[in-house]
Amino acid sequence: AAMIVEFAGLPEEVKEDAAAAERFLAEEGASEIRTAADRDERTELWKCRKKAFGAVGRLAPSYVTMDVVVPLGSLPALVDEIQVIKTRHGVEVATAFHAGDGNLHPGVHYDDRDPAQTAAAHAAADEIIRAALRRGGSATGEHGVGIEKLHVLPWQLDAGTAGLLHRIKRLFDPDDLLNPGKALPDPASEFSPAPAVPRVVDFRWRDLTVTAPASTPLSDLQAAASRRGLQIPVGVGLVPGSRTATVADLVDHLVTGPSAGASGHARDALLEIWAVTGDGRDFHAGAPVFKNVAGYDLVGLVAGAGGALASVEAATFQLRPVPRDLGLVRLEPEEDCPLAALEDLLAALTGRDASLGGPAAAYETDGRRLSGPATLWIPGRNRSWELGTWENRLQDVPGLACTRFDVKPWADALDELTAGTDVAWLDTGDWSILACSPGESGGLVPRVAGRFVWQAAPRIVWAAGDHASVAGLNRDAFRRDGVVIPSPGPTAGVPRDVLAGLKAIFDPEGRLAPLPEGEG
Repeated sequence: AAMIVEFAGLPEEVKEDAAAAERFLAEEGASEIRTAADRDERTELWKCRKKAFGAVGRLAPSYVTMDVVVPLGSLPALVDEIQVIKTRHGVEVATAFHAGDGNLHPGVHYDDRDPAQTAAAHAAADEIIRAALRRGGSATGEHGVGIEKLHVLPWQLDAGTAGLLHRIKRLFDPDDLLNPGKALPDPASEFSPAPAVPRVVDFRWRDLTVTAPASTPLSDLQAAASRRGLQIPVGVGLVPGSRTATVADLVDHLVTGPSAGASGHARDALLEIWAVTGDGRDFHAGAPVFKNVAGYDLVGLVAGAGGALASVEAATFQLRPVPRDLGLVRLEPEEDCPLAALEDLLAALTGRDASLGGPAAAYETDGRRLSGPATLWIPGRNRSWELGTWENRLQDVPGLACTRFDVKPWADALDELTAGTDVAWLDTGDWSILACSPGESGGLVPRVAGRFVWQAAPRIVWAAGDHASVAGLNRDAFRRDGVVIPSPGPTAGVPRDVLAGLKAIFDPEGRLAPLPEGEG
């Protein structure tokens, strides 16, 4: 067996991470560790993976390949079980896989001129799929379902979910013109029962996932995960409303308020949901895995729908490492400091890698100038080549004087953030999400008076108070006294009939939140 580990980033960052990886691999019993010194050696190391299936083609005339995926912690056990399965069926199996996301490609060898070998190979492939599903995985992590996997989908989907998929198919394709007979299972199939709705929080550290009931406070999950150096990658809430948000709030609205250390929307980390339609039909969608393309993406459809399509009962999220450190910055504006000075700085910060947390900033403006100090939160590493570079750079920003630059380990910074920051006005209960019209420097910040929190990942400008009527700004969501109220609806061009059709599928009696009105 061979494993390839690859890093990307600043040269110093890659060197540091590669050295740590070598230590871990040696401690776990690697027999040999080779490190690429240049591009040619890197290409050579990748050759065995790039030519894996070409090699399988030399070992047998035919092979069945799969793309099953399992929770990360189950990966070694499934690899072991594949060896047992191949012996039981008298076939050979060569497996290539993405160790980082649990996606395996077992290739079962056979000769298609021999009916007995053909039957044995497909029986072994089906048993491997069942083994993956038994571990909470999916029959297909990335290649999807055409015809070959149709018979296995009922092993994974429950009847309620399958019914929703077929209704969605009819909505978009009433005459069944688009790939008829593919992708979706026969409605008359015998489907698996849906997994029971989780009633307690379940951190699966080896899988890097957490499953929690809908009423669970997000802050409780983040605090527990942070003690293990992990988080749901939506960051730490900076305002009281976001600290009281629940799992259901996060699924329904994707973001819960201004935050620090976020690296994306909740949809980026949402893996699995248990939910109930408006007329009381239970369904389960997704799986606790990092790849899953079995059926339509009901998880992504329900996420961000504001509770208009289903009532969420529980959800599973991916966990990612927290930022190692957090730079806490305070910038005092000089007299008549233009807003462009801050905007230029934020534009530079957007060029940083935000995969482990993006920067954020809180500031006040009269629409042209900064009217008070700006506070910045910059995740990174306390190294001369990382946060040290920004400490030096912030000493020489035109119009802004850096009066504080503290770097704290994430756990210590977390205590400060959750205890309350030195920006007193963040405690307001009213927040709008604003989409800025392009302007100078790309329109990163609104050119209106107010108090704002800017985030890089996801790119959001939060405004304290109701800015819905300000020309040039589009209100995407609004939080009043810690509660998210419906957004103003889709813009022109969005097919309202399709949205209404989806609403009718999930909520035929109109018991859930209404679709927002809009121009579309």
